[in-house]
Amino acid sequence: MQFYGKKRDGIFYDEKKFNLDKPDGFRCFLYDPRKEKEIFSKRTFGGGLVMVWGGFATEGTTPIDFVQGRMNSESYVDILADNLLPEAPLITCGDYLFQ
Repeated sequence: MQFYGKKRDGIFYDEKKFNLDKPDGFRCFLYDPRKEKEIFSKRTFGGGLVMVWGGFATEGTTPIDFVQGRMNSESYVDILADNLLPEAPLITCGDYLFQ
């Protein structure tokens, strides 16, 4: 990528929430028809989902981080400090842009 006449690597990231006990809004939902279907009437304890964060660049990927609880600005900064900052020099060719 070129920004302001200077060539830079880009680091891209995403976070995704997965529901563990029902479809995520995708077109397909995998289950084992040989097993008896479990019925969940309600989510009493708010469980049944997991959120993950990960990033990638030209030379590699960051570790996948499992987000504990709800993500807020403080937890997001912690994720970047723990996963992005140590890995960025290793997965880019030097000067990079975090997108």
